[in-house]
Amino acid sequence: MANDSRSGSRRPLYPELVKAFLNVIDRGDVEEVRAQLAAHPRLAIAEDEETGVTSMMKSSVAPNAIAIMTLLYQHDSRDGTDPAALLYACACGAEPAAVDLLWSWSRQSRVPEFMFWAYCDTFGDGPMVLAARSHNVLLLRHLRSIVRISDQRHPSNHSLKQLRAIISTNDEEFAVEAMSTRLIQQAIKNEEESYWRTYEDHGMIKYGWIMVANCIKDAIVADLQRVVDKFERIHPAYTHATVYYCTHSLQPQERTVWTDLRAQFVWDCSHDIIRPALLVQLRWLPGLVPLGYHIASYLIPTKTDLHKRAQSRIKGFELCENEQDCGPLCSSCYRRKSSHGMYSS
Repeated sequence: MANDSRSGSRRPLYPELVKAFLNVIDRGDVEEVRAQLAAHPRLAIAEDEETGVTSMMKSSVAPNAIAIMTLLYQHDSRDGTDPAALLYACACGAEPAAVDLLWSWSRQSRVPEFMFWAYCDTFGDGPMVLAARSHNVLLLRHLRSIVRISDQRHPSNHSLKQLRAIISTNDEEFAVEAMSTRLIQQAIKNEEESYWRTYEDHGMIKYGWIMVANCIKDAIVADLQRVVDKFERIHPAYTHATVYYCTHSLQPQERTVWTDLRAQFVWDCSHDIIRPALLVQLRWLPGLVPLGYHIASYLIPTKTDLHKRAQSRIKGFELCENEQDCGPLCSSCYRRKSSHGMYSS
């Protein structure tokens, strides 16, 4: 029997054999998996040449996942401790128990814990972002309970990445629940928060900064009014500026659904509202709308009294002439015009 096993381990793994084995795993047939491993032990480390999916990856999201994963691990499946298996499991919305098993095996290996949870795919997305995009609410909750805060703050698991992935599911309940967590609320409240995103567009790799404003815009475009309302409660000023900006840049037929939402905003033209508006403008689409004196024309609802009041109070601000170089946080972007004699101390 031992000789047969050794002979089986030397047999070549033909692509057809690998595909057939992965299909057996996909069905969750534990006994057939056991039988094929007895005949071809190297199937435990098999990999689909076309997709790169390994036996362990496939088993993590299959029926009877724990039993099949354990069989593979007993046959020396090396990627049981590979962070790539975790990424696959999270991206496919595996059950929390399967993720726990991968984590327990990784702790027996030489892979440091922070590298296991901070590992990311080619687009820089880590386990928590992929779990959010998979729309597995229970898995994401579980990850929040077992992943250290320091690892949750890692760029691969960035809170805004998670939030944008959640909004992309169009599940308002999911998004509102996520926005109640401390780390995501902190990211929303910090209007300077952003992350560097790598993404693919029509086969081309592109890069760009993603901010809270992008998350709000995604919610607006998806017509997730409860989500926008949650943004407004967490950071009113930034949300007001972004909503007004978006609804003025949408097509006319897309604006009507937001008429009531805009109407509920009561604008207090203070520095607290002007500053987020400037940040949205400078860092999102610079130069589209003239700022300074004319900022009120897109910040304030078209009510004569509010419009005039806004213009009179905003006249005291002008943008730095070198705004492209100094960046959106330059204090000189808010210097006062002495000729108006406003805000005198």
